[in-house]
Amino acid sequence: MVQIGVAVGAFARAGRDIATGCAVGADAVALAAALSSAGPSRTHIYAAFDEFGRGAWRMSNVKAVLMAAAAGADVHWLAGGPLTYSLVYRLAARSRKMVAGVTGGPQDVHSGIVGWITAPPPGSPGSWGTVRFAAGVGLRIVVCNVGWPSALLPVLGAGAWVPAGTGLWASAWLWKPGRALE
Repeated sequence: MVQIGVAVGAFARAGRDIATGCAVGADAVALAAALSSAGPSRTHIYAAFDEFGRGAWRMSNVKAVLMAAAAGADVHWLAGGPLTYSLVYRLAARSRKMVAGVTGGPQDVHSGIVGWITAPPPGSPGSWGTVRFAAGVGLRIVVCNVGWPSALLPVLGAGAWVPAGTGLWASAWLWKPGRALE
């Protein structure tokens, strides 16, 4: 989890806004790092619950999201739709809205989604749904596989996973769209 804070800090120092979901775990670490390094005005949170915590579930980071909102962070309440929609639908739609938010503004080769994913498919369905949606809209994707072999990275269409880099990114994988690499 330290790697998440280091990565968010590096993105913030490079002038990037930070977008995150509303869960405990990796989202919570990213949120804390974004607030301390990018500041509330450059922190964007996509919450599946409302400003009173309604619609949250046991993995929602309600208290931290409410505190971030009070500090001035940009919170997209009920980003996955109204409370009349099922939680599963709202979580998936919230992730799609976050990806759309990343692709909706000024973009360059550095815009993208970075995921610290704790299980290969079919585990971590929300994270993989976000990754697949991001791949479908052509967004840059980096995955840090936490505790499982990279041989289990899923194919996202034509393309291949390649090492993401060195240093902080030495254990991460970048999706390279295009023809499958031989």
